[in-house]
Amino acid sequence: MQSEALPILLPWPPFRSPDQTDSDEKLSFHEALSDIGGKIRDERLQKLNAKQESQLTPLNELEQHVVSEEAQRIIREIKPTIKPIDLNRFQLDADLATLTTEQVSVHLGDLLLCLSQRALDGDAKAVTEIAKIAADTALQLHGFEKFLPELVRELARKAVYWPILHDGPEFDESKLRERLAQLEVGEDLATWRCKFRKMRGKDADYPSRMWAKQAVRNIEETRWRIAVLSGKGLFEKDEASRRGYRFPIMPEWFYFRKLPTPPFSSENIGSWIPAVRDMIREDMPNFHEHPDWGAQRATADAEGRRGPGAVQNAILDDICSALRGLAPIIPKIAEVGAPSSVNSSEG
Repeated sequence: MQSEALPILLPWPPFRSPDQTDSDEKLSFHEALSDIGGKIRDERLQKLNAKQESQLTPLNELEQHVVSEEAQRIIREIKPTIKPIDLNRFQLDADLATLTTEQVSVHLGDLLLCLSQRALDGDAKAVTEIAKIAADTALQLHGFEKFLPELVRELARKAVYWPILHDGPEFDESKLRERLAQLEVGEDLATWRCKFRKMRGKDADYPSRMWAKQAVRNIEETRWRIAVLSGKGLFEKDEASRRGYRFPIMPEWFYFRKLPTPPFSSENIGSWIPAVRDMIREDMPNFHEHPDWGAQRATADAEGRRGPGAVQNAILDDICSALRGLAPIIPKIAEVGAPSSVNSSEG
């Protein structure tokens, strides 16, 4: 049985309205992933060291019994190549130039995690340092975009997020859109994060459209988290508690509906609509009271429809109508010589 004292690891983030996106919840999940990754690395290093020790033992015994100088020389040459790995990752006394990129990354991850913990404890200096590191890193990455465009674009196409440095009142959103278009951020992640079809008008003027997009992104995030945690073996029996975490009770919309067929598209819309309806109902039982749905409440009152059920059904119908409009059309492979059509999409 999992201990109730263990922190929660949430594979299925709760749905929230577009104006209430929980960035703290996402941060907590990624911090937990980093912590679990560190534990897994340590275990692998310990196993590797144990394997190396098992290789050294027979050499040590052999060295004590052999008489031939040539044999002893060969053993002395082999032993230095079997070195245990230092598990204390904070030992930075060695020349940093001798560290591999992976080793530097491990050190950096540990130090950032340490700063993050101090920031959460109210250390203002730690928050300042994290902000400086983020700004410096974003500036360096921007420079790499100019000097190593092909390499950076290849990485950006596989990225879920991409850091952007906001420089205050002079920030030019048009240049940002052009820059992101050149980077092609997330283009190789269509399965994890779809590109919505473009629709007329501003999203802010159509609450049903904003809620539909939020619902799709929430399910996509859930699918990504499930895949990542499965890859780390966290869903195996007692594995999560062994890593120091526990899972909450699985939501009914996920348990009964399961995840919709990926990716979100007009072809798979039939499996997405029921999941979206159930997810919103379960995660936000009083969603009809949100300010976005004033018009629907007024219409229900004018038509004499009483009770939250009627209003909720009308709202969900509007959201599902928006889903159908936003679902991208995936072009099918055309026969040789046949014309092909491409739909306009947005990120």
